[in-house]
Amino acid sequence: MSEKRIEKYVSEDGIFVYRMENGAGEMIGYEGAAQRLLLPAYVSDCPVTAIGKKTFAGKRQLVKLCLPDTLEKIGDRAFAGCHRLKEITLPNRQLHLGRQLFGKCTALRELVYCAEEDMLAKQQSCLREQICRKIRVTLLRLTFSDCMEQTVRRVLLTFLQERMGDCREEIWNVIEDSGEEQFLYCDVLLETGMIGNKMIGEILEELGENHVELRAYLLRKWQSGRKASGFWEQLQL
Repeated sequence: MSEKRIEKYVSEDGIFVYRMENGAGEMIGYEGAAQRLLLPAYVSDCPVTAIGKKTFAGKRQLVKLCLPDTLEKIGDRAFAGCHRLKEITLPNRQLHLGRQLFGKCTALRELVYCAEEDMLAKQQSCLREQICRKIRVTLLRLTFSDCMEQTVRRVLLTFLQERMGDCREEIWNVIEDSGEEQFLYCDVLLETGMIGNKMIGEILEELGENHVELRAYLLRKWQSGRKASGFWEQLQL
């Protein structure tokens, strides 16, 4: 007889609660306020095969949800009362569906059934959306960081530094889509040392013709910073 246990998976999107039994997991709770969620397919190396009764019921902030391709069962009223839910992606396989799954989901417009390869592409798309959202929030918080604790600041800077190495194009896309704040976000990258003298040439070359205004602004700010630095060096002499 296998042991039943409760496990919690913590991410930046919230806390996911699972009931583990017979080498599989059933999601039974979610604590968080994310608008878009990509649910994990595995927890502790065990496939997530079920979403329990009322797991997401009443999560009014939820707009878009992508379910894992390991899923086999969804319990009664699992998404009931998600008034803002517009799109949910389901694996294109035989599923045991409970009653009134989408009761009072008045905004729901699209159920997407994906084959395994399509599901992977959909999950990757959701993951990119999550990364871009986190980049936007990080840049916004660093722009107004006067009262921020140093531990929080270090966490945000570490996340942004990792993205500068792995997802740099996403950073520029987020910045360019940020309207009037885009130049403030460029200042954050410069002032925090994310773009230093050794990297500026590489950055400008990467931006090329895709981000003309950002390229011009970064070049102007960097040149201005060099002139100011040279002036102070002359005074010290």
